[in-house]
Amino acid sequence: RHPPRARRRAALSVSRGTPAGGMSSPEQQYQLQQLREQMQAQMMQAVVSNMTEACFKKCTNRSGKQLDSREQNCAAMCMDRYMESMEVVSKALADRT
Repeated sequence: RHPPRARRRAALSVSRGTPAGGMSSPEQQYQLQQLREQMQAQMMQAVVSNMTEACFKKCTNRSGKQLDSREQNCAAMCMDRYMESMEVVSKALADRT
Protein backbone atom coordinates (compact mmCIF):
# COMPACT_ATOMS: atom_id res chain seq x y z
CA ARG A 1 0.00 0.00 0.00
CA HIS A 2 1.01 3.56 -0.66
CA PRO A 3 1.53 5.88 2.28
CA PRO A 4 -1.41 8.34 2.76
CA ARG A 5 0.66 11.27 1.51
CA ALA A 6 1.50 9.51 -1.80
CA ARG A 7 -2.16 8.56 -2.33
CA ARG A 8 -3.22 12.17 -1.77
CA ARG A 9 -0.66 13.42 -4.29
CA ALA A 10 -1.83 10.86 -6.86
CA ALA A 11 -5.46 11.86 -6.27
CA LEU A 12 -4.59 15.53 -6.64
CA SER A 13 -2.74 14.94 -9.90
CA VAL A 14 -5.69 12.98 -11.32
CA SER A 15 -8.16 15.65 -10.24
CA ARG A 16 -6.02 18.26 -11.98
CA GLY A 17 -6.15 16.31 -15.22
CA THR A 18 -2.72 14.72 -15.04
CA PRO A 19 -3.00 10.95 -15.30
CA ALA A 20 -1.13 8.81 -12.82
CA GLY A 21 0.96 7.43 -15.71
CA GLY A 22 2.56 10.84 -16.16
CA MET A 23 1.68 11.36 -19.84
CA SER A 24 2.78 14.63 -21.31
CA SER A 25 0.31 17.13 -22.68
CA PRO A 26 1.00 16.29 -26.37
CA GLU A 27 0.41 12.61 -25.63
CA GLN A 28 -2.86 13.43 -23.88
CA GLN A 29 -3.98 15.63 -26.75
CA TYR A 30 -3.16 12.91 -29.26
CA GLN A 31 -5.09 10.27 -27.32
CA LEU A 32 -8.05 12.60 -26.83
CA GLN A 33 -8.09 13.33 -30.56
CA GLN A 34 -7.99 9.63 -31.36
CA LEU A 35 -10.87 9.00 -28.96
CA ARG A 36 -12.91 11.83 -30.50
CA GLU A 37 -12.33 10.45 -33.99
CA GLN A 38 -13.40 6.95 -32.92
CA MET A 39 -16.54 8.34 -31.29
CA GLN A 40 -17.38 10.38 -34.39
CA ALA A 41 -16.99 7.32 -36.61
CA GLN A 42 -19.28 5.31 -34.34
CA MET A 43 -21.85 8.11 -34.29
CA MET A 44 -21.80 8.37 -38.09
CA GLN A 45 -22.34 4.62 -38.39
CA ALA A 46 -25.33 4.93 -36.05
CA VAL A 47 -26.69 7.90 -38.03
CA VAL A 48 -26.49 6.01 -41.32
CA SER A 49 -28.10 2.93 -39.78
CA ASN A 50 -30.91 4.95 -38.20
CA MET A 51 -31.44 6.95 -41.39
CA THR A 52 -31.63 3.82 -43.52
CA GLU A 53 -34.11 2.16 -41.20
CA ALA A 54 -36.30 5.25 -40.76
CA CYS A 55 -36.43 6.10 -44.46
CA PHE A 56 -37.04 2.50 -45.49
CA LYS A 57 -39.96 2.22 -43.05
CA LYS A 58 -41.37 5.55 -44.18
CA CYS A 59 -41.01 5.05 -47.92
CA THR A 60 -41.67 1.39 -48.65
CA ASN A 61 -44.95 -0.46 -48.38
CA ARG A 62 -43.88 -3.87 -49.56
CA SER A 63 -40.90 -6.12 -49.69
CA GLY A 64 -39.37 -6.87 -53.03
CA LYS A 65 -36.21 -6.84 -55.00
CA GLN A 66 -36.53 -3.26 -56.27
CA LEU A 67 -38.07 0.03 -55.26
CA ASP A 68 -40.46 1.73 -57.65
CA SER A 69 -39.81 5.35 -58.68
CA ARG A 70 -42.09 6.77 -55.97
CA GLU A 71 -40.27 4.80 -53.28
CA GLN A 72 -36.89 5.81 -54.70
CA ASN A 73 -37.82 9.51 -54.69
CA CYS A 74 -39.23 9.28 -51.17
CA ALA A 75 -36.10 7.54 -49.88
CA ALA A 76 -33.81 10.08 -51.56
CA MET A 77 -35.72 13.04 -50.12
CA CYS A 78 -35.91 11.40 -46.70
CA MET A 79 -32.15 10.82 -46.64
CA ASP A 80 -31.47 14.39 -47.78
CA ARG A 81 -33.63 15.81 -44.97
CA TYR A 82 -32.05 13.44 -42.45
CA MET A 83 -28.53 14.47 -43.45
CA GLU A 84 -29.42 18.18 -43.41
CA SER A 85 -30.80 17.75 -39.90
CA MET A 86 -27.66 15.96 -38.79
CA GLU A 87 -25.52 18.79 -40.22
CA VAL A 88 -27.46 21.33 -38.17
CA VAL A 89 -27.12 19.24 -35.01
CA SER A 90 -23.40 18.57 -35.63
CA LYS A 91 -22.72 22.26 -36.20
CA ALA A 92 -24.59 23.22 -33.03
CA LEU A 93 -22.58 20.67 -31.03
CA ALA A 94 -19.30 21.82 -32.56
CA ASP A 95 -20.12 25.44 -31.70
CA ARG A 96 -20.54 24.44 -28.05
CA THR A 97 -16.98 23.18 -27.78
